[in-house]
Amino acid sequence: MSDNAHVFVVCHKAEQAKIDRLIKAAGCQCEFGRFATDSQPYSKNELADIARRSDAMMVSSWESCTRPVMEASSRLRTIAKFGIGLEKIDLEAATSLGILVSHTPISENYVAVAEGTVARILALSKSLKSAEHSLRSGFWKSLLCTYMRGKTVGIIGLGRIGSRLARLLEPWELKIVAYDPYIPMDRFEFVGAEPVNLESLLRQSDFVTIHCNATEETSRMIGEEELRMMKNTAYLVNTARGTILDDLALARALREGWIAGAALDVFEPEPLHSKSPLLSTDIADKIWLTPHVIAATPEARSRMAEVQVENCLRALEGEIPRYVANPDVIPLWRKRFSSRSV
Repeated sequence: MSDNAHVFVVCHKAEQAKIDRLIKAAGCQCEFGRFATDSQPYSKNELADIARRSDAMMVSSWESCTRPVMEASSRLRTIAKFGIGLEKIDLEAATSLGILVSHTPISENYVAVAEGTVARILALSKSLKSAEHSLRSGFWKSLLCTYMRGKTVGIIGLGRIGSRLARLLEPWELKIVAYDPYIPMDRFEFVGAEPVNLESLLRQSDFVTIHCNATEETSRMIGEEELRMMKNTAYLVNTARGTILDDLALARALREGWIAGAALDVFEPEPLHSKSPLLSTDIADKIWLTPHVIAATPEARSRMAEVQVENCLRALEGEIPRYVANPDVIPLWRKRFSSRSV
């Protein structure tokens, strides 16, 4: 049962009061940890100590829940993740240890990311950053922009976000191509995207936008070789994960004119290091950088917190949450806690 269960929570300060109320109303104890952007991310040893005293952990995108962290606890039942990405949670380890992992792939999140991606595509195509910089520097000059109609947008990853983006772009009279070897053909047809391989996408697209998961397979998927395949008039957008893109190669691509520009909301590591090549002043007009805020709307943040709590409490009550990230764990998870009314 969830009565007196200890729940450790890392969340935005704005959501603490609501989360505290919901968890305590379910008869659980609530302990809030520090949020990484306000301080320092937790070390593995700190997380292991937390796991030892917790029945549940509600984590953000900053906490690395590795096998040693989970193995440190004999009581940890569930890890509830805020957001969609799961690359910092060892799902294989969690499954083998009987720990149920959940996340919050809800529409308020993926719609916000798709909308933000459209904004970045448009800002790049219309040279908004360069135009404003020129004006603030005292220069009144006309800058050429990109005419959108008839251009090709290449979407890498046709999951929830990529599919939503394709539908949002439909009225712009663009050609949409997409690369995703794990998505059935009817998804491509439904969103009006032509299935292509990665090289074809890179060579023909005027805008390339990344929406795949961070895995070993996608690590540095877009590097020097791939960037050289792109048109020198093309733009790159990454709102997925920083590990998918080679920062050094991108900085060189912008400096040497392999591509026309880029917009990034994600980096590796985060926060972005002050000496990152992406912050070089000689490419500042060609790159738009934002601090992983694309889904940071009040609606998304509030609803994801609610779903995260719901996932956590359902698991503590022995119920299956709506958004289980490792469904193969369920038989072992039930067996592991059967003596504890789970």
